[in-house]
Amino acid sequence: MIAASLIAGGAAPAMAGTADSSQASARFLSGTLITSDGLLDALAALAGVTAVNAGSPTADTQTDSLHLAAALGVLQVNLPGGVSLPLSQFLKLGAVNQYAQASDNGLSRAGSGAVSDSGIVDLGGAQGFPADAHVDLIGLLGNPANGVLDEATVSLGAVTGVAALDASQAGPPAATCTDLSAPGHCRGYNVATASMNLSTPLVGTMVSSVNTSLDGVSTTVNGLSSTLLTSITGVVNDVLGALSGGSNDIAVTINADLRNALSTVLSADISNGGVTLSLANGTIDVDLATVIGGLSNRTPNTPLLSADVVNAVVTNLNAILQTLQTNINSELSTALRAVSVTISGGICMPALGCNGPLGGKLSLAYNGTLGDLAAGSATIVPSGTGAVPALLAPGTALLLSTLQNTLAGVVNPVLNSSLSTVATTTTTAVTTLTAALNPVLVRIGTVIGINLNVQESGATAGTFREVAARVSLLSGAGATVDLGRAEVGPNVVFIAPAITGMNPTHGPEAGGTVVTITGTDFTAGSTVPV
Repeated sequence: MIAASLIAGGAAPAMAGTADSSQASARFLSGTLITSDGLLDALAALAGVTAVNAGSPTADTQTDSLHLAAALGVLQVNLPGGVSLPLSQFLKLGAVNQYAQASDNGLSRAGSGAVSDSGIVDLGGAQGFPADAHVDLIGLLGNPANGVLDEATVSLGAVTGVAALDASQAGPPAATCTDLSAPGHCRGYNVATASMNLSTPLVGTMVSSVNTSLDGVSTTVNGLSSTLLTSITGVVNDVLGALSGGSNDIAVTINADLRNALSTVLSADISNGGVTLSLANGTIDVDLATVIGGLSNRTPNTPLLSADVVNAVVTNLNAILQTLQTNINSELSTALRAVSVTISGGICMPALGCNGPLGGKLSLAYNGTLGDLAAGSATIVPSGTGAVPALLAPGTALLLSTLQNTLAGVVNPVLNSSLSTVATTTTTAVTTLTAALNPVLVRIGTVIGINLNVQESGATAGTFREVAARVSLLSGAGATVDLGRAEVGPNVVFIAPAITGMNPTHGPEAGGTVVTITGTDFTAGSTVPV
């Protein structure tokens, strides 16, 4: 009989035992936010689901749908700044699902949010579990928002976190999943939509200020009718001399309604870089996906809402307000020049009388715009009765050119003054809005942050966690709220050792020869007594 000490060789991962094991857990809402019942993480009502498999060929699958409104309504939270309010007022959540599965062969996966009982992720959140989240910012902003913002919310749609672990693969799960509905050794997330929605009465104040200025300018422009009438009779008297100066029924009518003319401009939506200002509704809507360049497949811990993101929003909003000023000035210039002007009636020739046998009347007709009058190109049509046409013929050209130049000289200063008046009012209104609004917007970036695709280690060694979106208050110093958490591990897969060779293959009958056995999946340093 051979008496030998056999030493097993070959490198292999250490085995924890002779059976597979796996774990997974899913919890949509968690974090360090302190509620009236303790930490958000510790609330039993939000515990989620956990699946465990100790080597059974039958997968352990756990699911739980969660309607959070009732669970959150009874809880109070103390927000930074001393604001205490119901958690359901600060955080509004739609229906969500939580899914965890632990399988044989060291496989596990988990998902929370817009995920079905079979683990299928609804990327749009349009099915039974939309997994939408709305965070109310008003309580966080405190006094600086008073009188500036009526509403301020951040909304996320179809928030879902997914994680999968395959113990037979080396290294941690991949940072992205090719298919969130069939994840394999990876972590991933989905946020279908992300927006910040603000409402401010100051937009209405700005529009009202501009409209008041437009009303004043309309009154001034309409008052041109008397000035134009005086100018017309003066020109006729100067040109025709003794023939003029009789009774007249000349009338000048101007119809300026600049508020109505600019109503479309002052009720429009203006967009720039994902920011939309609605002048009619007094709202500022921010498509955060556009601001940051997309929501999908972002690297771990991508800021969705941060000081830098809010600064970009402020820059885009200021560009919108500059566009508004340009639009108002341009539209007002067009509207002023389009104001209708009517000149009618005429002047009797005093030496002849309007109705005498040799008398007559000089009539003037114009149905056009202030713009043509200002340009000196107005077509004013003279006509006459009785002896007037023959007497007027030699001076018609002089009369018309003098009228055109004189009326242009009257109209242009009023148009320029009107443009300047409204431009000054608009600039003042925009500056006032900006001065009040920008500091509050900037504060948003300091009191709340949101990161996408947070990937970190779980509570114990060998676990891997995915959080679709993490909301941090006061840069995390206040509290955090995690949305769409999925965690997998620790997982173990047992692989039986395999011998690939022995050296030497034989020895003396007396034994004592050391034999090295090589193979795979041995525990390093193992020995085999003979």
